Amino acid sequence: RGATIMAACFMLPLARGVAVVVASKQFKIRGDERWHLPNAKNTYMYVLWAGRTSLQVEDSIYFDYSNGSTLLVDKRGYYHCNTTNVTTAFHDGKIVFNLDKLNLLYFISGEPRHCKNGQCLIIHVRSLAPSHHQPSPPPCRRLPSSPPSQSSLYRA
Repeated sequence: RGATIMAACFMLPLARGVAVVVASKQFKIRGDERWHLPNAKNTYMYVLWAGRTSLQVEDSIYFDYSNGSTLLVDKRGYYHCNTTNVTTAFHDGKIVFNLDKLNLLYFISGEPRHCKNGQCLIIHVRSLAPSHHQPSPPPCRRLPSSPPSQSSLYRA
């Protein structure tokens, strides 16, 4: 769920002339849902999604939203929900962002109140080689210090 295999495939050379085909994937942020302000009972939804989703070089992420903007910011901008020092701003409502190198990417809503209430996301782009599971990235500033229980996060 939340990933579709794209048409492009990549050959990676390995030791002794063996090669493996790696298909890139496109991940829609939050699977079937749109990029939006979380409700008060679900402020950790983007943190949990990022922790469960393994994103690698050559994958892409897809943001779908109807109002506002999505901002790519630096680490400080993420933790302070600061919309003044923006790396890239997206306003069109449908964004495909290619993950082309190992990186930590920080995305926030262009509306500071939304960011402070959980509409923010850290994307950890890993190498194509298998790696150990990484812990979930921390939430943006102003969220409670500990998340609610897992069962209460997805109640309607």
